[in-house]
Amino acid sequence: MKIASLLLNIFNILLLPGSVGLLIPSVMMFDAPGSEKKSGNWFVFWMFMLLPIVAIGSLVMGWWKWREGDYKTALKAGAVAPVYVSCAFGCLFTIYGK
Repeated sequence: MKIASLLLNIFNILLLPGSVGLLIPSVMMFDAPGSEKKSGNWFVFWMFMLLPIVAIGSLVMGWWKWREGDYKTALKAGAVAPVYVSCAFGCLFTIYGK
């Protein structure tokens, strides 16, 4: 459990630049006329806007619990961001998939 929580925290570190990179194209969902009125666009937009905050929170909580020796909680805290990313992309593909 110690190594798994460490690997998840390393993944969260690698997730941060990618999550900031997702902010730029997320505003392009509103390019088409009338697209700002679609609730699905706003949902996906806010999912991607909150991703860096979730990643930082997951990273901080994971390292904090890992340093205290509570590896089970560190594993759960480190898994929050990857699960959030999976849900965000799942919502994106569900809303925009044809």
